[in-house]
Amino acid sequence: MLCSPTVTWQLPPGLSAGPIEWPTPLRLGTPSIVDFGYEDAVTLVVPVHADTSLPAQHQAQLGAEIRVLVCREVCIPGKTQVSLTLPVKAQPPAEDMRTRKRFASARRELPRPAPRNWIFGVSDGKDSFVLSANVGSQIRNAKFFPLTESQIDNSAPQTVQSLATGFRLTLRKSDRLLKAIGRLKGVLVVSDKDAYLVDVPVGIAERKQQDR
Repeated sequence: MLCSPTVTWQLPPGLSAGPIEWPTPLRLGTPSIVDFGYEDAVTLVVPVHADTSLPAQHQAQLGAEIRVLVCREVCIPGKTQVSLTLPVKAQPPAEDMRTRKRFASARRELPRPAPRNWIFGVSDGKDSFVLSANVGSQIRNAKFFPLTESQIDNSAPQTVQSLATGFRLTLRKSDRLLKAIGRLKGVLVVSDKDAYLVDVPVGIAERKQQDR
């Protein structure tokens, strides 16, 4: 298993890199040990912003140090250094259809913001959180992938109660969760196909997604 990479960028003045945009994950592992991640090849999108101060007619070298943990029975750290030199021009480059399709395919795998008319709530019980959603139609299948580690028990089944206008999803708390949390953030997958980013305050019965 390859754990999430960390990237340290070396960029010239005038260029800045944003956070990695992660595609929708999968549940991986055995019935007793479950984690969230990806299978086979995965493309990670990183937005890079160019300021107007970046001089034209010059080349810019982009470098990055990538660190990973490769785990099976033990975890072995690894790192590599990569670099790319690109020309800096005032006009847009010639369109590369192969690259365009690759980026389009990667962006289709990204979770998107939940619709504004969806209403979410999270109740905090003794052993579990209950994520409720009013989406205007019945939902029979839903999965939640937390953004923060050690909030829910990854290996525990997520129980879905289907409702006429949505669902309730019970998430067992992690044994390593030692204090109350204010918000539940992560990726919600409904009907095994549509993935949405959610950020819901804990302890409030109903609140619209945009009221963050």
